[in-house]
Amino acid sequence: SRIWSRIPEARELASKCNDALDSGYYEPVLVLLDNFKNRYPDYHYSYCWYAHIFSDQGRYDEARKILLEGLKVVKEKNLLVVKGAVPGHKNAYIIIEK
Repeated sequence: SRIWSRIPEARELASKCNDALDSGYYEPVLVLLDNFKNRYPDYHYSYCWYAHIFSDQGRYDEARKILLEGLKVVKEKNLLVVKGAVPGHKNAYIIIEK
């Protein structure tokens, strides 16, 4: 699994995505996201960033499509996506039981 802090462009791209969401100027960031996704196709956050921008633009079908594509990547990597706080210390493992 890739760690975003180990990908040099990831931090800058995350910042630019946030700026685009704040300003409403999306096109340059979409180009950067496309290049980033092609370079790191297994990096799941890029799919989330893409979908967030698409949904902010009202392009819900495209947001849904890119999220489904990202979910396939996550499934192949056997990852579980959790939104919000997770108990424990940084870099700790948590066990999910049924």
